[in-house]
Amino acid sequence: MCGSPRWSGAAAFAVALAACSADPPPDPPSRAAPLPPTAPTTATATASTTCADPIAGEWRARRLTELGWGEHRVVIERRGGVLACGQEWRSWNGQAEDVTPPPCARGGRSYYVTQLRCEASGSTDELEVRSLRILSERHTCDGELTGYNLDHFTGAVHGNRWDAINDDGGGDVSTPYTFRRVTCAP
Repeated sequence: MCGSPRWSGAAAFAVALAACSADPPPDPPSRAAPLPPTAPTTATATASTTCADPIAGEWRARRLTELGWGEHRVVIERRGGVLACGQEWRSWNGQAEDVTPPPCARGGRSYYVTQLRCEASGSTDELEVRSLRILSERHTCDGELTGYNLDHFTGAVHGNRWDAINDDGGGDVSTPYTFRRVTCAP
């Protein structure tokens, strides 16, 4: 839906993440999810940061499996008291030391990315994020499109950590994920 009407502020970021993101953020310096560039008015969450909204923000979780690295990105915002979200999945081949996607011969990084529409509900006691449909699926370096199962994350939020279980009906059944909030506002 890259031709959708343009919005500004937090809504624009959520729409871009959910529907039109094209380039990856800068490479992370460690195994932690990289922090995206932030505007001066956007609070960057750290372990000690208290965000005004206990749920809104950008959340990231990474996992290394026998297939390589995977990173979930979930952006949640509150619109008139109702939670709205966008979701993105990135994956790349690699070992434990390959915390960033490998280079692509034509420039940039090589990874598979799926952007999804999702819905969010609940509270800090039980936050639920459910993927509704795939908006786009591509590989940044013309690699294989591996397919994707819609996620269903549930779990408690503790400050800037969200301990969730994913049941996607495929590869992740009762699979634990620890999300970290990287920004307070999308």
